[in-house]
This record gives sequence, C-alpha cells and structure tokens, in this order.
Amino acid sequence: SGRIGPSGIACDASGNLYVCHYDFASTGTKGLVSVLSADGKLIREIQAPAAELTGITLNPEGTMIIVTEASTNTVYQCVV
Repeated sequence: SGRIGPSGIACDASGNLYVCHYDFASTGTKGLVSVLSADGKLIREIQAPAAELTGITLNPEGTMIIVTEASTNTVYQCVV
C-alpha cells in the first residue's frame, strides 16, 4: 500500500513472506520490503537504498534478502 505495488515475493522456511514494492526513483524514496507472517500480519519493513525494486530472493541460510533495482541496475543485499 502506498506504492505502485508488489514487484516480487519470497518465502522463508518459517512461512514468512518478503514482499518488495516498486516505486519510481524520481520520488526520492528508498526501497521497501514488507515482511509478513504466515498469517498475514506485518512483522517489519526493511529499507533498500533505491526505490525501483524489481525482484527479491533469500540466501540459502535465510539471513539475507537480495533485491534487484532497476534505476541503478544494482543487486542489493540486506540482512534480515
């Protein structure tokens, strides 16, 4: 909510969903990843350095999210 919409979803071993949200870089906002519990409650939000998030995955250990970002053509890693 509040951005263009979800652009990628990943799931961890506990059933939590990691949803990255796309927004235009021109808005000056940072990227946003919402973490939702298996029953749909918002657990937390994680900021990414840039706004045009296009995809997300978790590393095999489930300790980092990896997001792709279009305006900078960059892959970011964030500790969860």
